[in-house]
Amino acid sequence: MARKKPAADEDRAEGSDGIRLTDHPRAVRSIRTVKSWGGLAGFAAGVLLAHRVGMQTGDALLRGILVGVAGYFVAWGTAVIVWRQLARAEIEHTRRMFVAAAERAEAEIERRRSDRMAEKARTA
Repeated sequence: MARKKPAADEDRAEGSDGIRLTDHPRAVRSIRTVKSWGGLAGFAAGVLLAHRVGMQTGDALLRGILVGVAGYFVAWGTAVIVWRQLARAEIEHTRRMFVAAAERAEAEIERRRSDRMAEKARTA
């Protein structure tokens, strides 16, 4: 079942640059993966570093959770920044492909038009 967007989100989306990563399946999947690995890596690093300095297990796990949350948010922000740039690059690439195809089609139309004109001139 599809979620209904609140009116505020629709108003905000109209004023943006039109790139919504929530509509990009590869971006959504990649960002989720990066967030999870960032959280896990932060947790592991926090626990290991806290354990190395001699903290008790409970305190080390608490530090691991805090560093894991920080790693999650850092990974999330970084992934969103990267995917915005990738989405813009994909859009620009697609735009260039369409422009090139339109130019080729226009050149073909012009060539056929000139061929018809030349044919009419020969028959007249």
